Formats: sequence, C-alpha cells, structure tokens
Amino acid sequence: MSDEDRARMLVALNLNRVFMQLSTGSDAYHRQFGWSCAGFRLLNFLWSEGDLEVRELAEGGADSEPTRPGRDP
Repeated sequence: MSDEDRARMLVALNLNRVFMQLSTGSDAYHRQFGWSCAGFRLLNFLWSEGDLEVRELAEGGADSEPTRPGRDP
C-alpha cells in the first residue's frame, strides 16, 4: 500500500470516527426531549420544505423503495 493510499484511508477512518461521535452526541441530545434521531430528521425536513404528502416526504428523505407508499413491488 502506498503512502498516498494510507493517508486517504486515515482521512476516511477519521471522518468516520468524527461522524460517529457527532451522531452519538446528537442522539443523546434528542433523546432527552423524547425524540428519536430519525424523528428529528423528519421534523427538520418538514420545517425546511413545508407541508408535504407522505409520498413526497419518503422521496425527499431518501427512504428505500419498500417504505414508499403507493408503489407496486
């Protein structure tokens, strides 16, 4: 493995560690108010986009195909 590849791998690893620490911290913050992290993301998305139908919410939230209503498998 080259030094350049090693440096890239360390950057990716450190970014992953930072993301996990932020995610854990924000989850603890939301939980004290009785919110799940997913629920907070949903409310934040609604706040930024305004009123949406469930279908539009699922599409904007990048959910998987089976969770989107009104779609045939």
